[in-house]
Amino acid sequence: MEVTVEHLGALQFEIKARQHAIVSDQPPENGGHDEGMTPPELLLASLGSCAGFYAAQYLRKFKLASEGTACGSPPRN
Repeated sequence: MEVTVEHLGALQFEIKARQHAIVSDQPPENGGHDEGMTPPELLLASLGSCAGFYAAQYLRKFKLASEGTACGSPPRN
């Protein structure tokens, strides 16, 4: 597995894996342009999609309903 991260300038980074690319950025209040998720948001998205994938695999294996399966973190106040 190969993933590359390239600094695009300011607070932006381009992350590439296979033929896919996403941009990480910061919101304006942190000095960014808000053109992508922040690194902590990407981390949570990665962990959530990994957990969701394996949960869905488990549910399929045992012929249980997986439609609507979701996971996430609670919002900050």
